[in-house]
Amino acid sequence: MKKKGKGLGFLLTILLVFSASLGILHGRLLMSKSRTPRRSQKALTLSVQDAMDMLRPLFASRSIVTAAKTAGNFVPDLIKKVTQQILDTELTILTIEDKLAFLLGVATTTDDSDLKNEILSILLENYKEAPLFSIAFQYQFNKAVPVLKEWAAQTDQDQLKKWIFQSYKDALSKDTIKLVEQLANAGIRPDMGQASLLLQHVARENKNPKFVDILVGFKADPNFSNDGKYTTLMLAIYYNADPALIQRLVSFGADPNKVLIPEIGSAKQLAFEKGNYALEKSLYRAKSHKLGG
Repeated sequence: MKKKGKGLGFLLTILLVFSASLGILHGRLLMSKSRTPRRSQKALTLSVQDAMDMLRPLFASRSIVTAAKTAGNFVPDLIKKVTQQILDTELTILTIEDKLAFLLGVATTTDDSDLKNEILSILLENYKEAPLFSIAFQYQFNKAVPVLKEWAAQTDQDQLKKWIFQSYKDALSKDTIKLVEQLANAGIRPDMGQASLLLQHVARENKNPKFVDILVGFKADPNFSNDGKYTTLMLAIYYNADPALIQRLVSFGADPNKVLIPEIGSAKQLAFEKGNYALEKSLYRAKSHKLGG
């Protein structure tokens, strides 16, 4: 019995010593971690490289949304360096729209307000003519639209108008009704002057006649002239737009008889000079019907 008691006591002593040793070792590890200096510049550079290595396959596979969400999980300082490198480096796998979409995605994803403001400021300073709202929708960063709109409204109203105009111009150039509707439904709307300019773009580029309805809804003037020579209707005729587009303009009040410069004449005269007699007759009938003649 005494031998068994001594054996148990010896084992307990060993266990106590072992436990104490583990506690001391754990404490030393914690002290070591707390005393570890911050990353050196070399380590930070490697971290940026590691981050780029992580993002590059996503860029190559056109997974811009996933790339932005991934970068949004980086620490703010790393995000700044990564985004700057993406902007400064000529990555053949990325278009300028890809880069801007990535920035919009990161600005929307991050919870760091200072970082968000810094990224949006980069867009404000360097991409004044970019169709940012249009890009956000095309890359399915819909949440970025209200964020950008609110920030720009508080920061630079004139720049907000530019981004709105360029976004609509981009959507019209791509002949995408859905994109225009997305912009409008999100409260991204051109003013009367911008809508009138965009309507001339539709006429000159022979776009979908449905755009006429949308832009007139924004108070576009069907008789607007940007150069003082040609009205929107005259541009449509000059550039041989689809008859359906021309008739749509007339139905919203475009005047076939309006003359800005006598040497050029009216839209009706322009149709006659271009040898489009059927159109000239239809314009005459449309105007007569409108006037009740």
